[in-house]
Formats: sequence, structure tokens, C-alpha cells
Amino acid sequence: MIKGTVYEQRRKCGKPTCGCAAGELHGTMILSRSEQGRTKLIAIPEGHLKDWQVLTGRYQRFRRARARLGQIYKTMVSLIDELEAARRREPS
Repeated sequence: MIKGTVYEQRRKCGKPTCGCAAGELHGTMILSRSEQGRTKLIAIPEGHLKDWQVLTGRYQRFRRARARLGQIYKTMVSLIDELEAARRREPS
């Protein structure tokens, strides 16, 4: 798994004679990730795009599953609390 999101970054290089000055922007595939509260952009090496897309997809699925487990846990604790409260209300 790789933490982050893969996307294409398009920008100008700054050279006045380059095609990007006329609107044909340069494209680079980037991995965007958060490290210590700051966004870090990493250029994806040539030939590794598919691998990084698969690995970031796995990380994103893992995060969604982890969040869902957290929701299930909260629901379970709530139900257990309700059962305990109902048990206390029952006459002995």
C-alpha cells in the first residue's frame, strides 16, 4: 500500500518560447500525500504509474474499511450499553 492520491499535474515551465506558454501545459503524474501535516508531491517514476495507482487504491480501500469498522464498533458499544441499561431495569 502507498498512502496518497495519484493525479496528473499540468503546469507551465516558465520558458517564453515553450509550447506551454501558449497553453500546451506540461503533464506529470504525481503522488500527493500528507506527511506531518504538510502536503508532499512526489513525481511518479516512468513506468511505475499503474503500480502506484494499484497501491494507492489498496490504501484508500483500507482506509474506508477501517472507517467502517470504527462505525461498527461504535454501534456495538451503543447496543451493549442499551442491553446493560435494560438488564439493570429488570426486576429481580
